[in-house]
Amino acid sequence: DIAGTELLEEAQTMGFASRVFRPLSEMIAAHHPMAVSAEGSGWRIAFDDVEAAADAARQIRHAFTASDLAGAGLPLTIALKITGHFALVHMYHDSATNSGILMGEEALLPGRLLPIVAPGVITVTEPFASALFASGQSHHIAEFVGDPVVPATGREVRLFAIKCG
Repeated sequence: DIAGTELLEEAQTMGFASRVFRPLSEMIAAHHPMAVSAEGSGWRIAFDDVEAAADAARQIRHAFTASDLAGAGLPLTIALKITGHFALVHMYHDSATNSGILMGEEALLPGRLLPIVAPGVITVTEPFASALFASGQSHHIAEFVGDPVVPATGREVRLFAIKCG
């Protein structure tokens, strides 16, 4: 999710779309995810490989950091929030958009974490961090962040920050 876009003035919208949203969406497509759905000011993305998901998250964060917000006349308060979860989810093929839509509680969890995660940090759940470690090939390091309660669910979730080792 790209936080702060709700505060953009009408005149800033196209600069945001061309300088920030388009490059990030092109980067997402280049990683060939299983499913992508645009949601407000962000995306819900599914990968069939946890290592590929972590690599994509890292590269998307780098691309956002490299975007010239000031040069596009955008406020520097716009921030990227990335959350990840590893779980079995339901996927429905949407004929209207010709794309997969992720459904169910586990598919919704990353979006529900957005209000409580720090911008610029790739924050993942314990299942994601565990799968990354279990892959045996990861060059990513998962550092414990905390056990917050997920807003609107009452569910406590163990969270980790992903860093490149």
